[in-house]
Amino acid sequence: MVEEPEIQSPKQCLIYKVLPQLRRWNEAAYTPQVISVGPIHHNNDRLKAMEEHKQRFFRSFVKRNKIELVHLVRTIREMEESIRGCYAETFDISSDVFVKMIMVDAGFILEILCGYGVLGQIPWATAVMFDLLLLENQLPFFVIEKLHQLAFPSDSSISNYNALLELSRNYFEPHFNFKFRDNLPIVEIGHFTDLFRVVQLPKKQPKRGCEQADLLYTATQLHEAGVKLAFINNPKRCRQLP
Repeated sequence: MVEEPEIQSPKQCLIYKVLPQLRRWNEAAYTPQVISVGPIHHNNDRLKAMEEHKQRFFRSFVKRNKIELVHLVRTIREMEESIRGCYAETFDISSDVFVKMIMVDAGFILEILCGYGVLGQIPWATAVMFDLLLLENQLPFFVIEKLHQLAFPSDSSISNYNALLELSRNYFEPHFNFKFRDNLPIVEIGHFTDLFRVVQLPKKQPKRGCEQADLLYTATQLHEAGVKLAFINNPKRCRQLP
């Protein structure tokens, strides 16, 4: 039997602040307007109003899916080092606060993706959706995937991955003028911003680097056939040939 491939969590840094040179041109384009996700904007007082909603949706997620809170905390804590490593900077946040923040944010996101949150309950639902796409406002995708696996156990990591992609498609796609292409590759998706990059990639991507072409004739053969060659390594001898 061929062993089914595992979806590995990304090992490189994925989530970082936008450069000040870019941010100064349009601050609002890079800053969440109503909701904070992850540690970068966690202490933004302007976004505190949504914390109560996140807590409520998180509790709904846990209750609806009958997840033991102790088990959920332990799961996030086991991933804490990997999660912190996905951010370009370090955060002076205690382990308990960090784990709770990630846990609540991930549960909140899944409750929304499953259609039980935000829509019809919060007047700024569209703003929440756009905030979830900002680079500085991301959770590592493997965290959301892990909680989705706890809520909807599957025998296959690939099946879990595909189900989560379908939830993401149903949530985001109606609000944009492009379609998620079918048969997405099994790749290391970093977060929702990265997902939007992946879904828009062409099916056949050009290969990077130079490929050596098969030469049909040598320079000597071409010269003997009457082809005039320019010596491009010597500018004085370069000229336009007929």
